[in-house]
Amino acid sequence: MKPNFFLLLFLLVFSSASIQATSECECGSKHDWHYLQKLNRKFIKNPKYIKQRKKTANGQNPAFVVLSCADSRTPPELIFNQGLGSIFCPRVAGNTAGDQVVDSIAFAVDTWNVTTVVVMGHENCGAVSGALDRLRLNGGVIDPENGVLNAVLIPIEKAIVDAGIDIYGPNALEESTRANIAYAARQLMEKSAIISNAVQNGQIIIVGSVYSLKTGKAKEIFVIDNCIEG
Repeated sequence: MKPNFFLLLFLLVFSSASIQATSECECGSKHDWHYLQKLNRKFIKNPKYIKQRKKTANGQNPAFVVLSCADSRTPPELIFNQGLGSIFCPRVAGNTAGDQVVDSIAFAVDTWNVTTVVVMGHENCGAVSGALDRLRLNGGVIDPENGVLNAVLIPIEKAIVDAGIDIYGPNALEESTRANIAYAARQLMEKSAIISNAVQNGQIIIVGSVYSLKTGKAKEIFVIDNCIEG
């Protein structure tokens, strides 16, 4: 059976019109790609970032590494008032130190003149809350059988259990957040000889910090250097 000529013509015209509408749309809602493109054009034309791109286009040498949560409210560049090229930012839910994160930070420490590595958690972290909920559900026992969230939740659960936190206590979330930050910092040291040697040689320090969603303050809770571990 021969294809319907008018149907093919309609589909061709409709497809062309859709492509043209997509390429020419300027407005869009705040939830679609066109809106992001509009904001990107503003970024491209901003003199501040034109200057920063020109300075960093051929290379980077960030002094700071910030391991932070992927939460949309915790971008390190904004929190620390920095521009392009200043902060190397591995971001992952729950600011956990998995192998990819550790390798990324080790690469940064080994390649550039990094002086400070910050492990920054934040108040009311959904990943930490989720780990607490799962521990409570399982009576305080770490359960590795829970689908794709294992890579995020299990390290946080381990941090909570290792710290001996009362998971039913009134301050369980705050204490667990701090324990998770400390656990991630230890993981950086234990999993990477590059990072641990850099600390021991005085090349870098590792700072643990909790970010306040309300005040915007990144509060120091500990520092690991070649003199003390606290």
